[in-house]
Amino acid sequence: MKAKPQPIKELKSIAECEDTMHRLLLDIVKRESLEACRDKDVALATAMYQPGIELLTRHQQELELQLQQYYMTHSAEIEQDGKKSLQLTNGVIGLRLSPPALKPLSKAWTWDAVMARLHHIFGSQFERVKTELDKDAIKANIPAGELGNFGLKLSQEETFYAEPLRPHKPES
Repeated sequence: MKAKPQPIKELKSIAECEDTMHRLLLDIVKRESLEACRDKDVALATAMYQPGIELLTRHQQELELQLQQYYMTHSAEIEQDGKKSLQLTNGVIGLRLSPPALKPLSKAWTWDAVMARLHHIFGSQFERVKTELDKDAIKANIPAGELGNFGLKLSQEETFYAEPLRPHKPES
């Protein structure tokens, strides 16, 4: 269940705005400091565990290659009954088909040639076209006063911002 939002305190003077901006700056700096500490801890933990992870990844790849090599060199005996796998005590090794994918028949068939041939026989039945407006080009090339002729208008919204000023850190 969501908590009800607290009513927003109304600031009644510039002094209250100054105080609120100061508290906002302090909260931002504290949050960023906590995030920096967290990021440092994550980096240290990553550095600590990464060598072991990389070693185990290389070892895993080597073991998988050994199993693949065994399967491939013994595929005739493994696949005698039409099976494409071998059940072991701790797992299964085998071959499986990937989902069917269309590829050009040969180097003579480019995707453009395939599209042209299919279009000649079937029209646009197998074609996809994505069309969208280039809004930046419209704003750059059609005067604002003429946009209404095309069912368009320029719109801008104001959004509030609060940016605390930070003292500049001396360069090291």
